[in-house]
Amino acid sequence: MKRSLAMAAVLGLLLAAAPSFAQKPKSQKEVDALMAIQNATTADARLKAIDDLLTNFADTEFKDQVLDMAVETARQKNDAALVAVWADRALQANPKDYIAMVDLASVTAGQMKPFDLNLADEAAKVNKNANGALALIKDAAKPNANMSDADWTGYKQDLAASAYEAMGMANAVQKKYPEAIAAYKAGLAEHDNPVLMVRLGQVYASSNQFDDAIAQFDKAAAHPQASPQVKQVAAAAKAEAEKKKAAAAGAAAPAAPAAPKPQ
Repeated sequence: MKRSLAMAAVLGLLLAAAPSFAQKPKSQKEVDALMAIQNATTADARLKAIDDLLTNFADTEFKDQVLDMAVETARQKNDAALVAVWADRALQANPKDYIAMVDLASVTAGQMKPFDLNLADEAAKVNKNANGALALIKDAAKPNANMSDADWTGYKQDLAASAYEAMGMANAVQKKYPEAIAAYKAGLAEHDNPVLMVRLGQVYASSNQFDDAIAQFDKAAAHPQASPQVKQVAAAAKAEAEKKKAAAAGAAAPAAPAAPKPQ
């Protein structure tokens, strides 16, 4: 299940009309502010509506839900800095917010570079948030009774896969290839994801395990949910892995015996 599709079901602000929520708005003005979030037609409008609610109704019982919605909305905008801002804000309100933990781990891992002076600190931050989220996700209670068990299980598996992906990325940047492979495999065990297959293949290639790399690129390209971009990346990565495999085989081949000199 894609997290973007699950967000409405998990965080579904059905508000006063939804008896499945224990929280209740304290006034009609708060209801109106919540409805403004639900009815926002753009990501920016939704984030503004969330900020307005939290500013004007600091004691709202929907704080955790709307902060998670803000984190997910920022993630959908592909704005890493904005995800970090909202995730930090969500964790300040609720240190056990596993959605914020996963997204903070993901954006931190995505920004890591091998030459970063604080690489070890960044990796530690990724691992802390990812492992913290995994511990909480396992036994997390369904936030909306109207959500089906299958959808909730799928959502948790997708979150867990994202947490493992973040750890895999952080390990790959540090060239800790066995750890990266283990993390990506754990992520794929949670959610069959073509992007994770490509990432796993890239780590296999980086560690000169070319046959395993090529197999992962083939699986990613053939995956029914693989986008054209993923298929293109997988094909290019496979070609590069095949080229390196051939070069490695050539380098390992014994040299041909020298031709005898004429007498």
